[in-house]
Amino acid sequence: MRKSVLRLLLVSLVLILNACANLTSTESTEEFISAHKIYAQKLETENELAAALNQWHIVQTIVPDDQDTKDRIVALEQKIKPKAQAWFSKGKSALARGQLRRAELYFLKTLALQPHHQQAFDKLSKIKTSRMLAAQDNKNTATNDAYRRKQKNIAPNKSLNLDKLRLLVKQQEYVKASQLAKGFSIDEVNQETLTLLHEIDFQLTKQYLKKKDLSRSAYHFDRLLVNQSSTSNHAQELESLKLELADAHYARAKKLFNSNLEKTINNLETALQYNPQHPQAHILLAQATRMQENLLRIENLRKGKK
Repeated sequence: MRKSVLRLLLVSLVLILNACANLTSTESTEEFISAHKIYAQKLETENELAAALNQWHIVQTIVPDDQDTKDRIVALEQKIKPKAQAWFSKGKSALARGQLRRAELYFLKTLALQPHHQQAFDKLSKIKTSRMLAAQDNKNTATNDAYRRKQKNIAPNKSLNLDKLRLLVKQQEYVKASQLAKGFSIDEVNQETLTLLHEIDFQLTKQYLKKKDLSRSAYHFDRLLVNQSSTSNHAQELESLKLELADAHYARAKKLFNSNLEKTINNLETALQYNPQHPQAHILLAQATRMQENLLRIENLRKGKK
C-alpha cells in the first residue's frame, strides 16, 4: 500500500514538472498561472478536492510567495481533512465488524484524499497481516487435522468421499455437495477435487444471484477464489461472475437510492470492487455521495453549525 501511495505522490510530482515544462515561450507566466487557477477552482466546484489541491500546488511551485495561493491551499486542506477522517472512521467501523474488503476500500479512499494519513497506512498494514495470519491458521488447522487422524490410525475414506461428491454434483445437489466438501482435509485436495469444488461454488453463486441473495452468493464466490484451479475456463467463469455480482449490487443500489443512501453507497462500492470499470455505478455513486453530503450540510444548518 505504501508503494501505491508513493506512486501517487510521484505522479503528482511528474504533473508539476510537466506543467512547468509546458510553459512555452508563447505563453506568459501570468497566463500559465491563471489557467491553473481557473482549473483548480473548477475542480473544487465539482468536489474534486484532491485534484484541485494538486493544481494549487502546481501554481505554488511557480509563485511560492503568492499569498492567495497559500490561502487556497490551507482552505482546501481544511475541507479535505474532515472528509478523509470520515472515510477513515467508516474504515474503522467496517474493520471492527470484520468487513476487511470494505475497510480496505475506505482506507484507500482516505489516502486518496490525504496521502500522508499515517493511521490509514497502519490499518491497511494490519489488514494485510490479518489476512496472512488467517491463511496460515487455516493451513495449520487442516494440517493438524490430517496429522491427528494419522496418529489415531483413522485414515479418511478418500475414495468414498470423492464418489459421494461426484454423485451429488452429477445430481446437481450443490448445497449437499457443499456441506460434504467442508469435511475434506488438505490431504484430500487434488486437481479433480478442485474441479468439483469449483463447479459446486460456481453453481451456488449463480443460484443465489438468481434468488438475489447477495450475501450467500458473495460467500460462494469467495470460496471460488480460495479453491482456484488452473483450468482456463474456470478463470473465464470467475470474470463473468464478477460482472454479474457487480450488476446485482448496482441493481440493489438503484432500488435503495430513494430510501437508504448509506446502503446505496455500500452496494455501489461493492459493485465497483467486483467491476471497477462499471460506468453506471461510478455515476450513481457520485450522485449518492453528493446527496449524502448535501443532506449532512442541511442537518448541520438545522443544528446551527457552519
